[in-house]
Parts: sequence; C-alpha cells; structure tokens
Amino acid sequence: MMYGGVYSDTIFNDLWYFNLFTDMWTPLVYNTKPPFVNPPPLKEFSMIISKSGILLYGGETWVSTDLSVVDAD
Repeated sequence: MMYGGVYSDTIFNDLWYFNLFTDMWTPLVYNTKPPFVNPPPLKEFSMIISKSGILLYGGETWVSTDLSVVDAD
C-alpha cells in the first residue's frame, strides 16, 4: 500500500494498493460518508500496516502560495 505523496507543489492523500500478482496499482476509496475522518494530504511521514489497520505517523502538510500576491506594508 502507498499513501500520500507530492508532485510539484501538490500534496496528495491518495491510498493505493499494489497487487504483486497482476503488477497493477489500484486506488482505494475510504470514508466517503460523514463523519469524514480521512487524514490530511501528507508527505515525509511513516506508515505501517497491521491486521487492525493503517497507522500514519508524522508528516508535513503543504499550503500553496500564490507568489503573484504580495503583502502591502
């Protein structure tokens, strides 16, 4: 399984499963009904998978910045 990731200045909260027998990635959909408890988009974190679920630890979120906007003093 693979979670999250970053491309350019976009961070994802996708969850993907790789099937070793078919050599194919499949996106997994989770928590599509309220209450939503999906983790935020993350990069640079640790993930472990156990029989009881997935645990994410740490990570960094990203806030996009519009560089064409400047603060007026």
